[in-house]
Amino acid sequence: MPVSDPHATIMRSMQAVAASPKDIFSHRKYWAARFGTAPFLPMSRAEMDKLGWDECDIILI
Repeated sequence: MPVSDPHATIMRSMQAVAASPKDIFSHRKYWAARFGTAPFLPMSRAEMDKLGWDECDIILI
């Protein structure tokens, strides 16, 4: 009974993946994409509340 080389099997699968890269636009959109872009950057807590934002990830000064 022939025994297959596990290294060769791994190399064949890696070559198959490398030969057919996935289209970059075929990935599912990030979860935040459903919210769209904000019409403006908030400058106060009240403006954040109006946009429905709980917190800021980045603050530009």
